[in-house]
Amino acid sequence: MADERRRGSDSSEDEQNAWEKFVQPIFAEFIGTALYTFLACMAVTGSGIFGIGIAHGFAMAALCTGFIEISGGQFNPAVSLASVLAGGTHPIVGLIYIPIQIVAGLVGSAFVKAVLQEDTYNEFDGGAPMLRGNRRITPFDEYDKVNRWEFSVVSAIIIEILVCTLIYLSYLMSNVDTRTGVKDPIYYGFGVSAGVLASYYVSGGAFNPAVSFGAAIVSGYWPNHYVYWAGPVVGALISAALYRLLLGDRKKRLLFKG
Repeated sequence: MADERRRGSDSSEDEQNAWEKFVQPIFAEFIGTALYTFLACMAVTGSGIFGIGIAHGFAMAALCTGFIEISGGQFNPAVSLASVLAGGTHPIVGLIYIPIQIVAGLVGSAFVKAVLQEDTYNEFDGGAPMLRGNRRITPFDEYDKVNRWEFSVVSAIIIEILVCTLIYLSYLMSNVDTRTGVKDPIYYGFGVSAGVLASYYVSGGAFNPAVSFGAAIVSGYWPNHYVYWAGPVVGALISAALYRLLLGDRKKRLLFKG
């Protein structure tokens, strides 16, 4: 009888472990990405770049802190790509995360449209990323109306690449690297805020393809959309290469292990 109870207990633990290992992480990435997309798009309705940057960063820090031990708290297909290449996420897990995050971005963007009046939603195109500095859009806030920055699409891609590299490296160094022995999700949020503050009024500050794609699908705003894939993908490749080759801990670094 005792053996039967023990076997039943072991079976229950195995079921729980399977749920925690395979199902919870998928739900965590879906829920976190959907919530982050909603908050990131709604933040554009606020007044002032500082508020927009703080909303983005605080949302990511809070969500990453809450889900870091479940899924890794990535909520960004490009971060998942960087983490896979850097050895922080299993490739199969990453292949599951990426489409889940993209679908979650669609859901989060749909909620933005659902809660706002049509005129309000259309005024800022649902928070879809856009090139702002060269007046390719109709300004909807006071800063946009009085400031004009001239730059090319190539410059926008370079800006997005550099900003994405900063953000993704902050995730890898604080949540994938093992030398400190602890994870610090808040630094991921700091990187997000810094990236938004530095690039929002120029290239649009869109470092998350799930948010960009979801907002574009729901709002129908597609101009220069490729910028918001090129920047994150190249940024993910650069940050993962820097981590793997130069900056990573001994377990993950490929060079100079001796």
